[in-house]
Amino acid sequence: MELEKSITIFKSFVFFNSPGSEELGIHLLGIFLILAIAHFATYKNLWREWWQKFPDWIFAAWYGFAFSVILLFIAPNYSAFIYFQF
Repeated sequence: MELEKSITIFKSFVFFNSPGSEELGIHLLGIFLILAIAHFATYKNLWREWWQKFPDWIFAAWYGFAFSVILLFIAPNYSAFIYFQF
C-alpha cells in the first residue's frame, strides 16, 4: 500500500505528470537548473570576483531593489496562525 503511494509520488516528480488535479510543470526543471548554476557559481566564488568590479552605488541600488522585491511577498494584514484547529 505505501509502496504504491511512493511510486506514484516518484513518477510525479520524475515524469512531471500527476494522477491528481495538480501537476509539476516542466518549467520547474528550468528553475531548478538556474538555481543549480547559481549555487555552483557561489561554491566556486565566481560571484565575488564578478561583483567586486562594480562601484559601490550599484551594490547599494541592487540591495534596495532586492529589498523592495522581498516586500512584495509580505502579507499586508495580520492573520493569526493556529496550528491545532479543533
